[in-house]
Amino acid sequence: MAVTAWRITFFMAMAALLSLLPSLAAASVLTDINVQPADSGGVNVDLRFTGGVPELRSYRLDAPPRVSLDLVGAQSGLSSRRMNIARHGIEQITALEGNGRTRLVVSLAEPQTFTSRVMDDRLRLTFLSDAASASA
Repeated sequence: MAVTAWRITFFMAMAALLSLLPSLAAASVLTDINVQPADSGGVNVDLRFTGGVPELRSYRLDAPPRVSLDLVGAQSGLSSRRMNIARHGIEQITALEGNGRTRLVVSLAEPQTFTSRVMDDRLRLTFLSDAASASA
């Protein structure tokens, strides 16, 4: 009787685990970050994903100038946690993973505003300095 109860429990646990596999396979994974000058005079930061582009939540700090980007439900597949950029007004990008999201901290040379848009498997962030956006 105890062996039968154990088997039932084991098979129920296995069924529960197997039911999670499709959701794990579809998880969004950040695979690449590319920083290039934008036609607008700002800078584009392209985030490339497999499994779809996740929901973006963000906030900005002016002192020190930083933008924190939470990629909800995303995992980091980057080869390094920290990318030293040191060009186009972007000093560094740091990736932290936990609590069901990947957080990117973008350290800036000066306060900047940004816009975002989804482009297929990419999320494009376009940064523009506050001085440039005020004169536009």
